[in-house]
Amino acid sequence: MDEMKNYINNFAPAFQRVEQFEGSETYIRGLLGDAARKNVEQMALGLRENGRDLQYFIGQSGWKTEPVIEVHQRLASETLGEADGVALIDESGS
Repeated sequence: MDEMKNYINNFAPAFQRVEQFEGSETYIRGLLGDAARKNVEQMALGLRENGRDLQYFIGQSGWKTEPVIEVHQRLASETLGEADGVALIDESGS
């Protein structure tokens, strides 16, 4: 859990408001949780969180995806990147 918390904390600067960051953390915990169905209501119930707050974060909160994507790309580059690395994508599989 500490590793996940540390990873999620990397995204805090990507959100304008603390409530948005907290909503993102709840959403990630819900996706990784034990709920059989990964919808907002079931995830919130499984985490004992307010379903309306999580629904608002997902559907109506004014957070921007671009800063989140930038942080994700930076972290992926730091973790997987190599100066002489090459990425191969093969779409021939089924």
